[in-house]
Amino acid sequence: MLEKVGYKDGGGRDSNGVKYLIDLDDHEGTTAFSEACMSGDTECVEYFIEKQAHLDAACDKGKTALFRVAYNRMPEVVKMLLEAG
Repeated sequence: MLEKVGYKDGGGRDSNGVKYLIDLDDHEGTTAFSEACMSGDTECVEYFIEKQAHLDAACDKGKTALFRVAYNRMPEVVKMLLEAG
């Protein structure tokens, strides 16, 4: 899933203390979490939530993951995000 690296600002850590690059974004400001939400893969979305990804991160156009999935009518993922806070 996510590549294990030793990056000092990467977000969460797994049970072995390995940091993950959870909140890094691409050239448009879109995070892997937002892309996971758009994929509809609820297992992957749950993984990011458990690893404490920044749920309210917005891309350069101001769109959050919640906005994107609501706009694209993905009710299961919308529900997950709302329940996660």
